Amino acid sequence: MPHLENLVLCRESQVSTLQSLFGERHHFSFPSIFIYGHTASGKTYVTQTLLNTLEVHKELRICCH
Repeated sequence: MPHLENLVLCRESQVSTLQSLFGERHHFSFPSIFIYGHTASGKTYVTQTLLNTLEVHKELRICCH
Protein backbone atom coordinates (compact mmCIF):
# COMPACT_ATOMS: atom_id res chain seq x y z
CA MET A 1 0.00 0.00 0.00
CA PRO A 2 1.35 3.49 -0.85
CA HIS A 3 2.49 5.80 1.92
CA LEU A 4 -0.18 7.98 3.46
CA GLU A 5 1.68 11.16 2.42
CA ASN A 6 1.25 10.14 -1.23
CA LEU A 7 -2.47 9.49 -0.83
CA VAL A 8 -3.46 12.60 1.11
CA LEU A 9 -1.64 15.58 -0.33
CA CYS A 10 -1.34 18.91 1.53
CA ARG A 11 -3.09 17.56 4.63
CA GLU A 12 -0.10 16.72 6.84
CA SER A 13 -1.46 18.71 9.78
CA GLN A 14 -4.90 17.09 9.63
CA VAL A 15 -3.46 13.58 9.26
CA SER A 16 -1.10 14.17 12.18
CA THR A 17 -3.96 15.39 14.38
CA LEU A 18 -6.14 12.39 13.51
CA GLN A 19 -3.28 9.96 14.11
CA SER A 20 -2.67 11.46 17.55
CA LEU A 21 -6.40 11.21 18.36
CA PHE A 22 -6.61 7.60 17.21
CA GLY A 23 -3.55 6.59 19.21
CA GLU A 24 -1.93 3.19 18.81
CA ARG A 25 -3.69 0.68 16.58
CA HIS A 26 -4.79 -1.56 19.46
CA HIS A 27 -5.23 1.24 22.03
CA PHE A 28 -7.50 3.86 20.51
CA SER A 29 -7.83 7.00 22.59
CA PHE A 30 -11.39 8.08 21.79
CA PRO A 31 -14.51 6.03 21.04
CA SER A 32 -15.82 8.75 18.70
CA ILE A 33 -14.49 11.83 16.93
CA PHE A 34 -16.58 14.69 15.50
CA ILE A 35 -15.03 16.30 12.42
CA TYR A 36 -16.54 19.45 10.96
CA GLY A 37 -15.64 21.92 8.24
CA HIS A 38 -16.66 23.46 4.96
CA THR A 39 -18.28 21.36 2.26
CA ALA A 40 -15.86 19.62 -0.13
CA SER A 41 -12.78 20.28 2.01
CA GLY A 42 -11.70 16.62 2.15
CA LYS A 43 -12.96 15.56 5.60
CA THR A 44 -14.40 12.24 4.46
CA TYR A 45 -11.52 11.44 2.10
CA VAL A 46 -8.81 12.14 4.68
CA THR A 47 -10.64 10.17 7.40
CA GLN A 48 -11.46 7.17 5.20
CA THR A 49 -7.96 7.06 3.71
CA LEU A 50 -6.35 7.20 7.14
CA LEU A 51 -8.63 4.48 8.54
CA ASN A 52 -8.05 2.26 5.51
CA THR A 53 -4.28 2.79 5.59
CA LEU A 54 -4.17 1.94 9.30
CA GLU A 55 -6.45 -1.02 8.56
CA VAL A 56 -8.89 0.17 11.19
CA HIS A 57 -12.43 -1.11 10.81
CA LYS A 58 -14.63 1.52 12.36
CA GLU A 59 -18.04 2.90 11.51
CA LEU A 60 -17.96 6.24 9.70
CA ARG A 61 -21.13 8.31 9.86
CA ILE A 62 -21.52 11.34 7.64
CA CYS A 63 -23.94 13.95 8.96
CA CYS A 64 -25.18 16.85 6.87
CA HIS A 65 -27.55 19.61 7.86
